[in-house]
Amino acid sequence: MNIHLRHMGFVRYGLMIAGFLEFGALILPAANYYVATNGVGGDYKSWGQAASNIQWAVNAAANGDTVWVSNGVYTLASQIVITNGITLQSTNGPDATIINGNFIPGSDTTNNRCLWMSNSAACVSGFTLSNGAVFDQNGAGVWAYKGTVKNCAVRNNRIYAQTKDGRGGGIYMVGLGTVDVCRVTDNGITNMTADRAGFGGGIHGGVIRNCVINSNRIDGGKYSTEDGGAGVGGGWQCKLLGSLVAYNYNEKGFGGGCCVDTVNSSTVTVNYALYAGGLFFRNGIVSNCLVTGNWGRSYGGGIYVGPNFYSSSIKPVVMDTVVAGNTNGGISLAGFSGGVDTYKRVDNCVMSNNTSFGCHIQGTNCFLVRSVMVNNPGRGVNLYYGTLRNCLIVGNSNTTAGGGVFIQPTCTKGLISACTIVGNQSPTNGAGLRIESVSAGAVAVSSCIIYNNGVNGTNDAADGSAGSLQAGALTYSCLGTNPGGSFTGAGMIVADPKFKDLVKGNYRLAGDSPCVNTGFKEDWMVNSVDLDGNPRIRYGAVDMGAYEGIFLGTIYSLR
Repeated sequence: MNIHLRHMGFVRYGLMIAGFLEFGALILPAANYYVATNGVGGDYKSWGQAASNIQWAVNAAANGDTVWVSNGVYTLASQIVITNGITLQSTNGPDATIINGNFIPGSDTTNNRCLWMSNSAACVSGFTLSNGAVFDQNGAGVWAYKGTVKNCAVRNNRIYAQTKDGRGGGIYMVGLGTVDVCRVTDNGITNMTADRAGFGGGIHGGVIRNCVINSNRIDGGKYSTEDGGAGVGGGWQCKLLGSLVAYNYNEKGFGGGCCVDTVNSSTVTVNYALYAGGLFFRNGIVSNCLVTGNWGRSYGGGIYVGPNFYSSSIKPVVMDTVVAGNTNGGISLAGFSGGVDTYKRVDNCVMSNNTSFGCHIQGTNCFLVRSVMVNNPGRGVNLYYGTLRNCLIVGNSNTTAGGGVFIQPTCTKGLISACTIVGNQSPTNGAGLRIESVSAGAVAVSSCIIYNNGVNGTNDAADGSAGSLQAGALTYSCLGTNPGGSFTGAGMIVADPKFKDLVKGNYRLAGDSPCVNTGFKEDWMVNSVDLDGNPRIRYGAVDMGAYEGIFLGTIYSLR
């Protein structure tokens, strides 16, 4: 029996060895290596024999090993190079452990990058990486092929772009590496010649999570419509999650805050750009964000959804986001790329207190749905072409015409349905809705409530086109007691819509409202919801306005 067990043990051992030989070398336990500013050298496998140079310990480490670095300032003679899948880890975090690239401003055009890593399994954690610089290269602080940079401060690094474009003043990620819980600040791309451009003053590329990206810059260079972003750049190659992007500056490009096609649960605030102050993107999803206090000279101070130059099945959407207090516009949708009308959508967003406009729509395949435009001094919606559904447009103003919605003369397709347009101001007729399209039949407005708009008795809605081209544009809508124009469409109501509380801003319908069940049922309403998220069609018919009425029946009690 013992002989049999011993024999079986040898068999198992032999099989184990065979398995190791089949799949390669024996798997050895990971090792630790140590670095200290006062290291005396040796095998680097204890603090007593620690290296004094980070690169020495990195060179000794193999895949899976960890290099531990103690407190101090490590001034580099050349960049740290990591080619294995190791972890480079400080013992006490970025405030205590500083890697200094040792760049001296005004020195020769030598590259003083802090860190270069080419292994996707590599991880660098807990350092301050500063004072790096590169000339006509990418990534002044960190250049990484995938990999992970976490719990680091990356600051005061510079790209000098003379003959090539610059990418990633602080961090340049090749592919979807990860930047996690980092502060990336005061980096930049500068000294560009007139034909060069900068992309990602702080970070370019990668998946960026739980980071603060602030006070990064792109100075000079040429005007570029590519994936700029003073704070974060990279377009479709970059994702921004749970982060703060603030006080970044892009002198001649797009996206003061970021040019990223996936942004979630982030705040983009107080950024500046020549075009699109806060966020510029072309395809992907922006969701659950706050975009506030940004400045762009044009194309939207808050968010600009630009022409889609990429081939992607992910259509651009801004959803569940607040865009407030931006200069020169809230959200701007550009629907055309090379003559092709591309799909874009803003869904369940709030645009408030933005100058110039709350939302600018310029594409027949662009949609603004289930959103609120409130108190924008400049206009609620500026419509060249596109569709509005289930929206509340309230308290906006314009010094000329169309404080709520202004439909431009060039509009060839403007569709507005199930919207509530109330309390908007402008000094001329059409304070709530003004139509100036010169294309007969180009505009269709249905199931809307346009009420209590205007200054000094100006009209709620007006046809500003010569010869009343849009007389039949409004149907099955309520124009209140001050209709204006000569609209002759079917199903029109001229009456008080009877909101639940006009004074307190509750624009849902009272039970005796003439707008209940008097809208026009459209195909898109089937299985759709109103601004409150309730079924758009209830009781077999649709109500006018952005809210579908919910009325309780009488409850009887038996004794």
